[in-house]
Amino acid sequence: MCPDPKPITRVLLLSFCITLSAFLAFPTPGLSKKEHIVYFPNTAYELNVYKIYGKQPGKTLMLIGGIQGNEPGGFLSADLYADMSLARGNLVVVPRANFYSIILNQRGPHGDMNRKFTNGESASSTEDKIVTILKKLISESDYLLNLHDGAGYYYPKYINKWRNPMRFGQSIIADTNEYRVPGTNRVIKMEEIAQKVIREVNPHIENELHKFHFMNTKTAAQESPHREQRQSATYYALTEHHIPAFGVETSKFLPSIDLKVRYHNLVINAFKRAFGIVPESPSLVLDPPLLKYLVVSGNGQIPLVRKVNQTLELQAGDAIHGSHIESNVERGVRLGILGRG
Repeated sequence: MCPDPKPITRVLLLSFCITLSAFLAFPTPGLSKKEHIVYFPNTAYELNVYKIYGKQPGKTLMLIGGIQGNEPGGFLSADLYADMSLARGNLVVVPRANFYSIILNQRGPHGDMNRKFTNGESASSTEDKIVTILKKLISESDYLLNLHDGAGYYYPKYINKWRNPMRFGQSIIADTNEYRVPGTNRVIKMEEIAQKVIREVNPHIENELHKFHFMNTKTAAQESPHREQRQSATYYALTEHHIPAFGVETSKFLPSIDLKVRYHNLVINAFKRAFGIVPESPSLVLDPPLLKYLVVSGNGQIPLVRKVNQTLELQAGDAIHGSHIESNVERGVRLGILGRG
């Protein structure tokens, strides 16, 4: 809120605050290679993809955040991995898969993007094109984590309306307990992998309600109550490319976004260790922050783009929401209004 007694406040967008997502450290020589690819630049569907290659070869883990725009825990957590340096293994990080839905704070303004991973390819919309790109990235990966926030708390037994087998929050989700790769003797033990991660993560969570559980959606089964998952990114990755793929869900009911991000990070880090992906020192950020533009809305109205030296007119009592900041600092940027906090 803006408690200025003046009828109109003109906010000049000159400065903002940044929070570094990693400790400042002196990197060792020979840092891991990084690629930053931007699709649909300067549009509401801008798609940023970060590929991080370790100094030593290893498996590739793909992280998808923001495929559903009203689940900030996932995309804010994925942000923190885009600047990593790796000693071994590789990461493919897509922090905001559906940027337009994030701007609107909606699950999917043109349908759920996580229900578009069918076998066929379509280029009829930008969202379809994004899914095609994500499919290609999945085909280049050895593992997939799709990061979400879900309503309530998953529990294998019915406790109450918000804690039962049909809720998703605080769960690691797989489409089956085990998956036998067609035409081979290879069996991917999905539950075994997830339970190993859960045993590592849960001792770091004090609140019993917040502890993670394994959820098997039995997606392929005729009697599955989650048959819609057959069009999801994880089911596509498992059945088309035969790689372990999991949904990671923190609860929308958690008291803070910080807690959601913390829980996501605990799970991601445990999966990284399980897959032999080893981090190196955090990246060094030295350049002073420079604002390019921000996306901001007032009182729930349509978001607007404002650049440096442009003004935003506010009346006393107005509420503003900044949904995106673009700057030369890739990660960990937050909005601050001078003199207002």
